[in-house]
Amino acid sequence: MSSQEIADHIYMEYKSVEKRILGKIRVECKTLTRLKRSTLTFTDRTRNMTVFTVYIASTERGLHTTGVWYESVRGKVFAVAGFKSVNFFSKHFFERYAERFIKKVVPVKEAAKHFFYKNILKGIYVGPLFDTENIPNRIAVIYEQGVALGSFVAGDHCALNTFIANEMLFPKQLELVERIRIESDEGKKIVALHHGGENHEIQAFTTTQNNLLNIKTKTLLTTNN
Repeated sequence: MSSQEIADHIYMEYKSVEKRILGKIRVECKTLTRLKRSTLTFTDRTRNMTVFTVYIASTERGLHTTGVWYESVRGKVFAVAGFKSVNFFSKHFFERYAERFIKKVVPVKEAAKHFFYKNILKGIYVGPLFDTENIPNRIAVIYEQGVALGSFVAGDHCALNTFIANEMLFPKQLELVERIRIESDEGKKIVALHHGGENHEIQAFTTTQNNLLNIKTKTLLTTNN
């Protein structure tokens, strides 16, 4: 199956159980609050036996990530069901995350749990974050602990392949990332940013929801230096 076919299937399956999953999240958040806990992982199965894994990262705002694990030719992939898109996290992504934050080799699903508990999506940056990059459709997704790098693979769907820790960013890159985080914390949905004094157009997006990557329905704000 192509990335588009997989994304279409997962999105359709998610919509069939979305209300039930959101209801369970509300119930679990209340339970976690009573138990003075803040994180939890649970699963939900559709009629077609598609298993969704839900990572609750914060009971305060019900922040969560919902997706499906499946096997690819390159190992396990976690496909996150967003508002209008599906985002693919590769095995390599979680291996790099474990290497840089957990500091030891752990199973891919254990690394994923650690990542989604610790990281709330802050924003989306479309364009080359690194000056040496020459990859079409490049995207950087800004999280608490660093930046996920990948590219669009079909429409709004993207594949995230590696994770760069905040301390590994160069000053100009870190400045851009921090600006996006600030805009997100202030509740601004879309921001336009300059990029290191270079003469090209930049588009950046921010959102306060952990699993929302919805680009086509937004009006893009752009700016040139």
